[in-house]
Amino acid sequence: MLCPPLARAADPAFVWNAETQRVGVDFDNWPLQRVLEQIASTTGWQVQCPDSVTKTVSAKFKNVPVNEAMGKLFGDLNYAMVRTTNGNQLRIFAPGDQTASAARTLVRPTAPATPYRVPPPTPPVSFGQQPGGPGKDPRQFMQSGQP
Repeated sequence: MLCPPLARAADPAFVWNAETQRVGVDFDNWPLQRVLEQIASTTGWQVQCPDSVTKTVSAKFKNVPVNEAMGKLFGDLNYAMVRTTNGNQLRIFAPGDQTASAARTLVRPTAPATPYRVPPPTPPVSFGQQPGGPGKDPRQFMQSGQP
């Protein structure tokens, strides 16, 4: 059974499959800022978060839809995933701040994410003529063991 490979950051604590929009994480008492940096570097998203928001994140799961994964990671924090002409954004809001009017820290991806593309299948390889040569019955070759 073939499974599509997943895009991975240098640190496999955050695994992102852009094709299926599913996430896997393994964070054990990570500061929110480090989690957001991991998300930005793996997905290529721009991440915005108020300086006042601090949190420790512990979560472990695999192959979870992105919306569900973000809810598990951010818990009581409000967030929005926004698609813009400049790319996707993840915005974290301070508790009680529905407008994100507070000063924000912008976590930019260190390198743009490149989604993994499955290479096209290779054509079958021909290893020459059938046993016994042209015009000979292959069953005859198999019986005698001689070319």
